[in-house]
Amino acid sequence: AMGNSNGGLGDYWDAFEAHHGLQGGFIWEWCDHGIAQTDEAGRSWFAYGGDFGDTPNDLNFCCDGIVSADRIPHPGLWEFKTLVQPVSARWVGEGRLEVRNKRDFTTLSDLTPSWVLEVDGVAVGRGVLSPLTTAPGAVDEIDLALPAVTVAPGQEAFLRLSFALTEVTAYAPAGHEVAWAQLPVTLPLAASASPPKTPAAIPLDVESTDERVTIDGAHFELEFDRAQGRLSRFVWRNHTVLVAGPRLQVWRGATDNDGIKGWSGQEAKPLGRWKAAGLDALSFAAPQVSVAQDHGAVVVTIRQVASCAASPEAIVHTHIYRVSPDGTVAVRNRFEVDEAVADLPRLGVTLTLPTGFEDLAWFGRGPRETYVDRDRASWVGRFVGTVTGQYVDYVLPQEHGNKTGLRWMELATPETAVRFVVPGQCEGSATRFAPEDLFAARHTTDLVPRDEVRVNLDVRQRGLGTASCGPDTLERYRIGAGVYELDFEIRVSGR
Repeated sequence: AMGNSNGGLGDYWDAFEAHHGLQGGFIWEWCDHGIAQTDEAGRSWFAYGGDFGDTPNDLNFCCDGIVSADRIPHPGLWEFKTLVQPVSARWVGEGRLEVRNKRDFTTLSDLTPSWVLEVDGVAVGRGVLSPLTTAPGAVDEIDLALPAVTVAPGQEAFLRLSFALTEVTAYAPAGHEVAWAQLPVTLPLAASASPPKTPAAIPLDVESTDERVTIDGAHFELEFDRAQGRLSRFVWRNHTVLVAGPRLQVWRGATDNDGIKGWSGQEAKPLGRWKAAGLDALSFAAPQVSVAQDHGAVVVTIRQVASCAASPEAIVHTHIYRVSPDGTVAVRNRFEVDEAVADLPRLGVTLTLPTGFEDLAWFGRGPRETYVDRDRASWVGRFVGTVTGQYVDYVLPQEHGNKTGLRWMELATPETAVRFVVPGQCEGSATRFAPEDLFAARHTTDLVPRDEVRVNLDVRQRGLGTASCGPDTLERYRIGAGVYELDFEIRVSGR
């Protein structure tokens, strides 16, 4: 459970539940063994091997717990809690639920079952089920009449069930959630309405020089830097909303499972292979930039080759921007990954927003960080928070705060909101730390938050696995060679 870990724990549990008598998943271990310290500025941090002049030492290898040294649960503990919860539920017919009691000795009579129906993360109905007396190891079927709700095309509906303690116990207060389940719901489509009339679009003004491409609309301005091959400025109603546009990103602040970054002998670990391939220091060839007009929109196409020690054409990144007169920017990304770099830390793009974009909202998996091989403790919903609040203070700073199943993510100031909308799903995060900041830091107090906000949108991040002392990430959770696509829209609005 070292650092950002416990990838694949759900796969173990699937096997345990599929094969009677199979057991395992004994987690190493309960708590980080860091020693509390305070620096000159009064900031607290946890020391580990080598921080006291001790030689030899194992650096942070003593910080391998599923809770922190001061017993705050890591996200991995929430994953474990979800996997071992004693109640499960599934649909067995229209409006009919099967509830299974996984306990060996007691009924479910101590739990109050409740439900909430959500459409695109917004509650449209809720209620409480009748008390359950399901016997140990047994199942009960119950009827659930949902409210008459319709959905628009493309909207998603989910039912979230919660099983909470009815009365206080020795281990938790009344209302403590013991188990939950989220189930998809098929709802009837609403009658289609006539599309609203839109005013005539004001033509876009385009200026193309050897240095830049500038696009002016009625209330916005975009600028592309030809030398950098990226969007360099986006101003909306006199508010700057982007200062650096999508740029290929494959590096992440290495997790302890990627490789112990302070140790020698890590050449066979993913981190060792990535550094040998030069993935932490990509070089970008001069981009090819073209500009065209299409039915009132401006289309900017950029093709750029990224090279590294392992390959002169490690990744070919083609990104196409379609700028509409209303200010919507549709971005299409195509990544061609060479066989020489067939196991990437991540694959996606990074964008930079000004400092004021601290408010965060997203529709996807949450409320905590999730990764492709550690997402069982999450459900699909609409969540709110702050960019600063996404930081997870693992003793050794490393990758954190990722979100899987993203449908959209929004950053906002009191005046302006920027929403990144995905036509399918992707992964992403918002942070004030760059991967190189996390990789360079040895303690939490080494990190200095940047003024700007970085938004990362990924096809995928590599899974977490448990390879600091255990199996590596499963093959299906890695990023191999081939062609990948990532599409999203940038939509800006006033608040």
